[in-house]
Amino acid sequence: MNRISILTPCFNSEKYIEETLLSILNNYAVLNKSVHLEYILCDGGSSDDTVAIAERTLKNNMASNITFTIISEKDEGMYDALSKGLLKVSGDVCAYLNAADLYSPFSLGTVSKAFAENKEKIRWLTGRAVIYSSDKVQVFNRLPYKYRSNLIQCGMYGSYFPHIQQESTFWVSELIDHLDLSRFRKFKLAGDLFLWSEFSKHTQLNIINTWLGGYRHHEGALSTDIHSYEKEVSSFILSPTEKDYMQAENDKRFWDMSDDLKVRWNSDSLFYYDRARDSFIT
Repeated sequence: MNRISILTPCFNSEKYIEETLLSILNNYAVLNKSVHLEYILCDGGSSDDTVAIAERTLKNNMASNITFTIISEKDEGMYDALSKGLLKVSGDVCAYLNAADLYSPFSLGTVSKAFAENKEKIRWLTGRAVIYSSDKVQVFNRLPYKYRSNLIQCGMYGSYFPHIQQESTFWVSELIDHLDLSRFRKFKLAGDLFLWSEFSKHTQLNIINTWLGGYRHHEGALSTDIHSYEKEVSSFILSPTEKDYMQAENDKRFWDMSDDLKVRWNSDSLFYYDRARDSFIT
């Protein structure tokens, strides 16, 4: 599990693309060559210097364990752009990081190790939910409690519970085979939730108690048209049953509890660091 594919969908992102790229390229696992990085830039035909900056940054940091592809052409939005990149993925593990957002320096090594050591259990994982200010200061850091597949498919995460943070989420690339890319590419706002909903039909989302990446507040970030977002969501989300509501109400109280209690009460899908073993265990 040491081949990792990272995609970045972007358009006119010259102000942020270099910092996002460096957060990937300067990962310790990339620098010490313990992982092979496949990077795919999915650019929507930017009219600024986004592509030139990306090319320069990639070439200046090139190593034998890095390959990259740049797609730069007109698209119908970020999920259309991503669908083009997903067709080219060859790594064992896949994720995408939007321009301006950032990875932890330890993220790719941690993810590679977690998947490799738990091949039978982990096919999809996420880390702590992290938010940065515009000048890259961490202003929020929370350990999620639990992500239940049935509640993902009911759209509970992002409405009743916090969103699944895309910037901290990785999956085995085989899951892409279960994704209807022709449908995925048509979304404008709710593509993340569609992706999670589809993955949840095949595997559980595990949580690893560490910082993997985070969303960065920045000028020009996409604002969400709530009405349009909800219309897209309604096209694939299931209606919650009474059992779903009861389960959600029971889980709600754990989200505000301490990390220690979250670890104790989520022993089936949460991996935490064990000092004696120097490893993440459940």
